[in-house]
Amino acid sequence: MDRTGFAVVGAQNFAAEYISRIRSLRDEGARLTGVVISERKAEAERARELRADGFRIYDSYEELLRTGHGQVDVICLPVSIPAHADLSVAGMAHGYDVLLEKPPAPTVGELDAIRRTSDRTGNFCSIGFQHLHAPSIRRLKRTLLDGTLGELESIACKGCWPRSDAYYDRNPWAGKLVHEGDIVLDGPVNNAFAHFLQNMLFLAGDRIHGTASLAEITAERYRANPEIQAADIACVHATTECEVDLGLYVTHASAERRDPHILVTGTDGTAEWHYDGTTTIQTHDGQRAEFDNEGVDLGKAVFRATARYQQGVSDELYCTPDNTRAFVVAVDGSFESSGSIVPLPDEAVHTETADDGAVHHVADGIEDLLNEAFTRRALLSEIGLPWAESRPGVDVTEYTRFTPFA
Repeated sequence: MDRTGFAVVGAQNFAAEYISRIRSLRDEGARLTGVVISERKAEAERARELRADGFRIYDSYEELLRTGHGQVDVICLPVSIPAHADLSVAGMAHGYDVLLEKPPAPTVGELDAIRRTSDRTGNFCSIGFQHLHAPSIRRLKRTLLDGTLGELESIACKGCWPRSDAYYDRNPWAGKLVHEGDIVLDGPVNNAFAHFLQNMLFLAGDRIHGTASLAEITAERYRANPEIQAADIACVHATTECEVDLGLYVTHASAERRDPHILVTGTDGTAEWHYDGTTTIQTHDGQRAEFDNEGVDLGKAVFRATARYQQGVSDELYCTPDNTRAFVVAVDGSFESSGSIVPLPDEAVHTETADDGAVHHVADGIEDLLNEAFTRRALLSEIGLPWAESRPGVDVTEYTRFTPFA
């Protein structure tokens, strides 16, 4: 069996998940051939463990680029958002294929640099939007393309994932819009809920691997946690060039966890997709279908698909810079629309302290407010909240440059 050699940049946090997933797929065509550990003192024990297991440890990314050929086919980049473009471009320019963690890049200019490098070098860049590898999402896409729901009208998603201060303390760029001069654009839209914005764009696309092109975006961002730069509440409305309406209603400032839920509406029926992959199709003439992710581990599916493509077993990647460009346009356009983040007034926020001491800033009643916005397909400024502020829409039909901080 051919095996694709993967090298991972980093060994802690999410990089550790990458290492574990690759090692688990040894019998399915993937092998771990190296790990970059640049903080040798801080990660000395981890380096010893990996070396003892037979894996090469690189002292730097530059060393991997210089000396990895012959062992490394794909470089995995579970790195900070601001580093995505530079490291991807460098990897492909040195002759490696790349598996890049989502989001692909904070700005459309950086994403386009990745696309150009891939085109110029012939090396691929696979993007780690794992839900695009989900059997449920791909079957739902086929259902939409075959016309079961008629003409597509709208897709909307809501979700509440509480995050304490510890979430924002996990690395230097978490909760930041800009870090050390680099654009980050962290927040629920561009990080934790990014998968579901990408899902909606994918489902709205008119080709099996394609995403929808966007025409206009309007967004509002709010902040309950005064310790962060980024928003922790966001609503995004977008219209595709085919006049499909998209709506995203998400927060990290809720008291309760409510997993993402996507509702697809067509002229002949609806589809409901849930975070666990459970999907229900209901047509107006009484047809009903249910399906799920068939037990597939989505995290591993990303590596499996990348290895199969690298080996020539599969002829198309599920997730690439080309079919994630609309996602980056959506994020950038939403920031241009929302402008300055609106801080919630003190009377609309309270704090909760967990047993482990973690502090969580909660926007009062935000779960129900976002549910109302989702149900009405309204922005928060449109449902009568005294602290909400409306924002103008942005035309993104020929969007090539992110400019809100200019």
